[in-house]
Amino acid sequence: MPTSNADKGDSVERALEVYSQWSRQIAPYVQAALAGKVQVPRQTVSAEVWLTFALYWEGSKKTLENLVRDADVVGHSLPSAEEIAWTLLSLRNRGWLSIQGDLYGLTSEGMRTVESVLDKGSLKERTQRLTAWLSSHSPQSDR
Repeated sequence: MPTSNADKGDSVERALEVYSQWSRQIAPYVQAALAGKVQVPRQTVSAEVWLTFALYWEGSKKTLENLVRDADVVGHSLPSAEEIAWTLLSLRNRGWLSIQGDLYGLTSEGMRTVESVLDKGSLKERTQRLTAWLSSHSPQSDR
């Protein structure tokens, strides 16, 4: 049975509310992790790939809410607080994280590197290349 535009609009509004609520809930943990006040357990490379791609996508700085939204679009799942914090810490250790107030993004070096790795191809091919690159290039603090 086809859905009406009203049903689609309601679904979008519900999704946006979920992103808003989730980002408000996890913000204190992410901020504490970036401030060094909590230890973040190591996360999977796939989480780092998915969230790095979400930050790269559209090339603009993002609020935590927009990062959660874009990560859901790219990875088809809401990222956990630990996945976001781990990725942001990893990006910072690579020298790729730009934070301006409540906005997160990639530095110009991070954008150039990710762009060179992603280049062209399907989403699957691009994420496979980014996975291979991140797996073989540890952040400086892990070396």
